Amino acid sequence: MQVQKQLSFEEASSLEAFVKDATWKDLLIELVRKNELDPWNIDITKLVASYIATIRQMRLLDLHIPANIMLAAALLVRLKSDMLSFGNEAEQEEEYVQSPPNLEASVLLPKLRLPVKRKITLDELISAMDEALKIKEERERRSLERTKPMPIVVYGIDITEEANELYNIISSSRHMEFSKLVEMLPEKDPLLEIFVPLLFLANENKVELFQEQFFGEIRIRVV
Repeated sequence: MQVQKQLSFEEASSLEAFVKDATWKDLLIELVRKNELDPWNIDITKLVASYIATIRQMRLLDLHIPANIMLAAALLVRLKSDMLSFGNEAEQEEEYVQSPPNLEASVLLPKLRLPVKRKITLDELISAMDEALKIKEERERRSLERTKPMPIVVYGIDITEEANELYNIISSSRHMEFSKLVEMLPEKDPLLEIFVPLLFLANENKVELFQEQFFGEIRIRVV
């Protein structure tokens, strides 16, 4: 398995070059390194602040920000929001409110499966974010499947031909029950290829259709 080289701001000629080739994982790792954060006990508040500051800088430079980096930012903001709900620190809450409006913790985003009351390692954070992104992608796939238009199947049948075929069958016995006719023609659609042609024959005064009681058996008689 080939190990992908982690980019750094020093190795890239500019932030633009970094954004072009980096993923959200690269950016997280680089920010942890740059800010000298403990990878075994990540300071989420500092990491989120640095991540958002980097995105602001990208916007100031009018750079194209990859969708995966923006989505990861939203997940980080949500994680920070969840953690603040336990900490209840006014200063941190004010800092969170000042986050960019496009990165608010949307309820549509899956929660990161991370403990909010103990230390979080960088590996745990990356794994949890990776899992959340996969869950979101699966939700979007299922949503797209549900919104796909159902195909409309149009049958091309010749009513006159179907009616003549039915008439030849019925005329041999002069009268017949609809259910019996359906049993004799199992390959045909009972509504489209039997009942509708029967209505055609009745309109042509070739057969009579009648019922002895409501919702009872339909009886067919040759005129």
